[in-house]
Amino acid sequence: MPFKVAYLGPEGTYTHQAAIQQFGNGDAELVPQPTIKSCFSLLEDEEVDFSVVPFENSTNGQVALAYDLICEWMVRNPNSGLRVVYEQFVAIHHCVLTHSTDMSKVKKIYTHPQAWGQVTNWLFNHPHIEKIDTSSTSKAAEIAAEMGDGHAAISSEYASKVHNVPILHRNVENVKDNTTRFLVLSKHHQVELPQKYITLLAFTVEHEDPGALVKALQVLTDKKINLTSITSRPSIETPWHYIFFIEFWIDQEKDKFEQVVEDFSKQCLSSVILGRFARSERYYGGN
Repeated sequence: MPFKVAYLGPEGTYTHQAAIQQFGNGDAELVPQPTIKSCFSLLEDEEVDFSVVPFENSTNGQVALAYDLICEWMVRNPNSGLRVVYEQFVAIHHCVLTHSTDMSKVKKIYTHPQAWGQVTNWLFNHPHIEKIDTSSTSKAAEIAAEMGDGHAAISSEYASKVHNVPILHRNVENVKDNTTRFLVLSKHHQVELPQKYITLLAFTVEHEDPGALVKALQVLTDKKINLTSITSRPSIETPWHYIFFIEFWIDQEKDKFEQVVEDFSKQCLSSVILGRFARSERYYGGN
């Protein structure tokens, strides 16, 4: 029986490409969803085995909605069982899809909010076009196909084929090595970790304690643990308080994971392990 994978749809999104990269087109039944939140909901209700969600972009930074949903479904509910088990990286090459033969004829252009910041240079040259948000880049292509002449989408080459919309301009992204990172979540799937792997952890510290964040991070420094990223999102529960997200390497040959987490947690108000997973080869530019 094939396992089910939820992803932000419709067919042709970059998240769809990430799902194909991770699971292929064989054993997995790929289930498109209208929103990122529905990907979490289906996984929580065990209607799918995995969910693939966008997490951050190399040009435009964190996908804020994904972080906030992780806070809602995993940080504030640490017993949910949802965990990150894999990561994927997709090269993002935006195309302008339209049935119009010239940009001067285009009045409205559609795309996902995350994409606008990745194509600002190209947009600067077309100030007359009204920008409209959509739930995904593939949905934008679908709308451009339905609306016809005078409408365009910023989307992928794959979405052009799926929705049968011609490509007028290719590679309109600001940065040519533009890449989005995706997380693969599961509730029950167990992965065999390599000797060296990434840990994703969320935590809070005492807001009024000077140096509280430094004290927590010092634990990793003292143990010679390499921190690869740190970011934060508003806690929502208290104004101007934050949930911090960190990622760091664990080398099973020298690092005792449980002890690292225990010592780190002693310096925090709360901490939640969001996942442990192998670094994707695509991080290093692999195919």
